[in-house]
Order: sequence, then structure tokens, then C-alpha cells
Amino acid sequence: MKSPLSYAGFTIGPIYDVLSHARKTRELWFGSYFFSWFMEELISRLSDKAEVEFLSPHVIRDDSGRFIPNRSMAGKYHDRFVIRAALERSELYRAIKDATEEVLDFFIELTNNLIGSTYMSGKGKGDVKKILENYIQRNFAVLEPSAVNVLKPVGSVDEYLNAMEEWRIFSPGCVKDTCSRCRTLEGVVIKKLTEVENNEKAERKRTLCPLCFLKLFCHKSTDVKKKVNLSTLKYPSTLELAAQDLLANDVVLRKLSELIEERDADDTGDRDYEFEDILEAIRKIDDPKVKEHIEGSVRLYHKYFAVVSSDGDDLGRLAGNLQAPKKLSGRLFSFAEQAESIIRKYKGEPVYIGGDDILAFMPVAVKDDGGEVKTIFDLVTELSDVYKSVVNGGAETGSTLSVGVNISYYKFPLSMAIEGSRTLLHQAKRSGKNALAVGLTRHSGHRTEVVFRFGEEEVASFREIVDGVLSGTLDIQHSVHHNLARFRAVISNLSDEVRLEAFFGNNFNEPGHARYRRGLDRVREFLGKSVLCLGSAEDRLKKIDDILGKLYLVNYLRSKA
Repeated sequence: MKSPLSYAGFTIGPIYDVLSHARKTRELWFGSYFFSWFMEELISRLSDKAEVEFLSPHVIRDDSGRFIPNRSMAGKYHDRFVIRAALERSELYRAIKDATEEVLDFFIELTNNLIGSTYMSGKGKGDVKKILENYIQRNFAVLEPSAVNVLKPVGSVDEYLNAMEEWRIFSPGCVKDTCSRCRTLEGVVIKKLTEVENNEKAERKRTLCPLCFLKLFCHKSTDVKKKVNLSTLKYPSTLELAAQDLLANDVVLRKLSELIEERDADDTGDRDYEFEDILEAIRKIDDPKVKEHIEGSVRLYHKYFAVVSSDGDDLGRLAGNLQAPKKLSGRLFSFAEQAESIIRKYKGEPVYIGGDDILAFMPVAVKDDGGEVKTIFDLVTELSDVYKSVVNGGAETGSTLSVGVNISYYKFPLSMAIEGSRTLLHQAKRSGKNALAVGLTRHSGHRTEVVFRFGEEEVASFREIVDGVLSGTLDIQHSVHHNLARFRAVISNLSDEVRLEAFFGNNFNEPGHARYRRGLDRVREFLGKSVLCLGSAEDRLKKIDDILGKLYLVNYLRSKA
């Protein structure tokens, strides 16, 4: 294009506020997808203009130059874009403003189509327009080239967008019509929802605002199903994600369906069952051998799901080293494409993949197509390796990936699970970047957190233990971390592998330990590689406590349900 006459940046929100009200995975998915879809529609309209060039994100076009829409259920577009244009500042401002109004009208019409004739008395399409116009934050800045560092235009424009995101004004709903879901916006429709109170389910009439209504009933929208190219839209629950291995068995699924058919489905069309129903379905299997085999495969991790959050490290520095700012956007888009395939290979559900920024639901462990058990640690390691290869363009140094993984009981509040994952991601970054922080919240509320550094030998050793234990090829004594905890001060003063091996030989020499010998050897190697390389006894003591936490994590998840 000709020399740019203007630059612009756009940002949308409030994403995390909308996600924080979600109680079902479907609500959280569409809450995120809504903003990604909004950005996609906006980018599509602006990318049709020959005078406009997108620096971030990467825009995919077909051979004729037309924008290619995203048909995946994973949102692919970030909450902001940066463009430069061969348009005067006033022309670019008008183009963005007009496109934004068009996209907002698109979603107002989509919401109106879904609500149909079920508006509350006195409410209508005009109320939806008023609420969405007021609540959806659409901030953009249009700048002269003199106001932008043309060598680092994306980072330069981002500074303006960051400042704009600090300001947020909207009108809350009135008391009598406030949405009972988000308790923030004005309601426009009343629906019957099945809710649990005091461990009992009951149908109650609830007032819903346009956004909460969309999140709850998106699976019934013809427009949404057309967008993701599905005739039936069903987003898996946390239990379906956690217990995938069990539900993948046709016999279990058939028996479970028979149990569900005996009950009335609620108004939202959700499958109404608990983990105890899966166990009951297994008990009803007619073939004793099949039943015994499946019962033996049930593990505690089948009750737990993982939320994965990731973010690239030092992307600004990498962008500054690239002569063409669009090159990094292209690499991030390529990684996003591969990341979605990797997540689905591990039977996960990506909520959002905006380049380096990932939010996904995952099982803790699952059998792959070849019957081999793969864990969340295999997933994040593969994501880290692919990220560095793709985003750095084969260079040995550059950007790395930090990841937070929050493992929670399947009934744990979604908003808290998401927030925990984001907190762990920040913890990984604070630990030196290129890191993985994992948290486990037990059903009892007990919390365990551990941190790893990608690329270090400790990660590979730990993955070997986790994969072996969860697949049943490696057996470790349940009380091993308790036994080691008793001698943590002694271990911290051992100076080499010979002394560590002697310690294990003296303290795990009872006849009952023979069956755990291979597992104990792996634990000893794990300790040796992680602890003996440290200089002081104090540093070793801290590392031993860290290792004990990691062993506790393995031991808890592999336990019988």
C-alpha cells in the first residue's frame, strides 16, 4: 500500500466481566466467543477496503482476496486490532465507526431472532439495542503517523488502547428488572431455569438480560449453529470433559442414556446427571467381565477437569526485532491453528485461541486414539515446544510460552476455576517465564500448587512419573511423599547420587516395597536431578518441599474414585 496516512487501534470489552457470570461451560464458551465473533465481523468489514492494512491480528483471505470466516467453535480473534491505512484520519475514523455500528446491529438482530415472541411485557428489540450499545465497550483511537512509532506500530498503538481500557462507564439495570444471572444489566426476558438449592433441583422463573440470555440459549440459535457449521450445538459439561474415558465406552454411554431418559430434561436442554450416575450405569452393565474391567479403570481424576490458560513471553521484544510487524501476526495465527489441533487431540475443548493467548477446558488424563494414556502435562509440553518452533521461526531464542493449569472438582464454580487458571498463569510468568504453574483444588477445598520450568530435565522426569502412574505401567507407594517428608532435612544434606541411593535402600527395604521398586527408582531419579544440582542445603530443602507437592499431586489424582 501507499505510505500510511493514519493508524488506528480498536479494543472491545468487558470480556472478563461477562465470563465471570458463567455457571455452565456453554455460557462461558459463548461469552468468550461473542467478543471474538464481534471482532471477526468488524475485521471482515474493514478488510474489504483496499486502503486498510491489518498489522494485528493476521487476516486470512482466499485466492480472490476475500476474507475467510472462522467456522471453528474456538474463538480466533483477539480483543483488539491495529491497522494502518492510506486514508485521512477522519476517513478512517468514519470507516471504523460505521463498521462498529453495523456489527452491533448484527448482534442485536441475532438476539432478537432468538428471543422471538418471549420478551417481557413492555420490552422489545429497542431495549436490546439500548443495553448492548451501553454495555459493550468499543473503544478505538485513530492517529496521525507522527503520533506513532512507525518502527514498532503495534506496541505504540497498544499504549493508547491500554489507557482507554482504564475508563469504563455503563448504566446498570433497575432493581425490579435486573438480570438474575449477572445482577448487573436490565432484563428483557423471563425463562424457566433448573437450579440447585440445598442439593435439590427445582425450576424457577428468572429474569435475563440480552447477554445472559444469549449465553444460556446460544445452542438453540440458528445463527450461532450456522456460524460454527453445526446442525446441533452441544458444548460438553465439566463432568463430560473430566470423565471422557468412561463416557467414550459405548456400553457405559448406553446405560447412562437409559438413566437419563427416566428423568425430565430441563428447559435449557442440558443433560442432567452426576458422577454417581456414571458409576450406577457401570454397575448396570450385564457382562461381568466388561463391568469389572471398567470399574477397575475408574480413577479420581475422572471427577476433575483442567482449565488451561497461556500467554506468550517477550512478544514485544520479538516484534521489535522483526522488520515486518505483520510477520509476527502470521506466525501467531499459524500457532493458533496448530494449538487447536493439539488441544482436540488431547480431547479438550478450546474456548479461545488468539495466537499465544489460549483458554481451554481439558481432561486431566485421557486415552489417545492408540489407547495410550496422555495427561495434561503432555499437552502443555507439546504446546510449549510447538509455540517456540513456530513463533520464533526456527530461531533458538525468542518468545516462550507460560501456562497456568487449574485442576478442579467438576462441581467447582466455573468463574473461580477460570480465575484460578489466570492467577496460575501470572505465577508462571513471575517465576521467570517459560514456565508452567499447576494448581489442584480438592473437593474438600485443600489446595496444592507447583511450578515447573519448560526445557528443564525435571519436567521430563515428572511427565514420565505421571504418565506411568496414570496409565498403570508404573506403581508408586501411596505414602511415599509422607515417608520422604519425614526425612526432608536428611535428604537436603545428601551430596551425591551414591548417598541418595543408599538412603532409599535403607528406608524402602521392607518386603512390601519390592513391588514398588521401579516406581521408587523413578522417584529417586526425580529427586536427584532436581535437588542434588543445588548448592546450599537451604535451597535443597525448598526444592524438596516442591517435589513433595508434585508427588502429592500425582498420588491424589491416581487414587481410586
